[in-house]
Amino acid sequence: MSENNNPDQNQKKDIKHNTESEIATNTVILSMKEWLAVGISFIALIFFLIPFVWSIAEKISIDDNFRINQDYNEDYWLYKACAEKASRRFPVLFLGDSVIWGRFVQNEETIPAYLNTELCTNLFGNIAMNGLHPAAMYGLIRHFGNKVMGSKVIIHLNPIWMNSIEEDLRGTEEKRINQPRLLPQFTERIPSYQEKIPVKSGIVMERMIPGLLLANHLRLYYFDGKNFSDWVIDNPEKNPLSCFNFSINPLQKTNNVRTMRIFTQDWEWIALGDSLQWSYFQKTISTLKKNENYIFIYVGSINPYIMTPESLKKYRKLQEEIKTALAKNGIPFYFCPDLPDVMYADASHQVKEGYAYVAKLLAGDSAFRQWIK
Repeated sequence: MSENNNPDQNQKKDIKHNTESEIATNTVILSMKEWLAVGISFIALIFFLIPFVWSIAEKISIDDNFRINQDYNEDYWLYKACAEKASRRFPVLFLGDSVIWGRFVQNEETIPAYLNTELCTNLFGNIAMNGLHPAAMYGLIRHFGNKVMGSKVIIHLNPIWMNSIEEDLRGTEEKRINQPRLLPQFTERIPSYQEKIPVKSGIVMERMIPGLLLANHLRLYYFDGKNFSDWVIDNPEKNPLSCFNFSINPLQKTNNVRTMRIFTQDWEWIALGDSLQWSYFQKTISTLKKNENYIFIYVGSINPYIMTPESLKKYRKLQEEIKTALAKNGIPFYFCPDLPDVMYADASHQVKEGYAYVAKLLAGDSAFRQWIK
């Protein structure tokens, strides 16, 4: 009998044919458009939906003397959440650099904390950050400041950022810059900022995509500032999932109270009309106005006892330029006078007695008291 006439063989062929038909019937074949939709849905899940759910799941604790831990100085996911929490708790927010943040002092010894004590109130919250020079402050408000829209904000202007071309970010040589991730990456040129294009592109993408901002938060807060792979290598016996408790306490712990050795300084001081930092301070004010924030400006004090006579003369001229410019824009301000020399910790920071003294001066200023009503 030939092979084609074998009943067993024919039966096996029928079974194979039926099986292949069933498989073909149950197979889902996606078109190019459908695969694109699946890809977009996956990206939306990873980079947008998960961050949204995570922001709800994480519970952040702040207290009356809150200031963000300096270890999370570049965790802008955490900063946004803390700023939103602070705006709900405190009617007035202080925004500035390490002078307001409170370098060299404890949480209860900052200007906002002393003001609360001086006025027997709980009005003032501290959302300052170390190294927040005017150019960085502009980036912080522009990209991450939407959570404090409508709040009363006291902006600190520290003239120390205009004491030289280098601090003013106009130097032609590359230098270490505080808060570089807050600077304009492509839209504006800052001479001292000379980062590579791939790094700049990554920073811009992080601002636009919540998932990338969250990834940076996870690295800084949960994995000790390390990439996930490095953390796993350093902690081979630890389960990464055990790191996530969703109970965030970003409060600064006890601060290392020390002062810096102060040398005589011959700062050149940049004229206001030439200053890049001043132009960004103006942009910060404009952005806050657009966000419907109610603004008061606090101009900090610079240690006059460490400057050469020529440098002090230039500084006095700059002070007058700042006063004139602020008076023209119609925003209320307080210009801190020179303090007794023992109240300075360094060029622009104070010791705790200095911060307490500044708070007392502010509390007694009629324009300030009128503004906080």
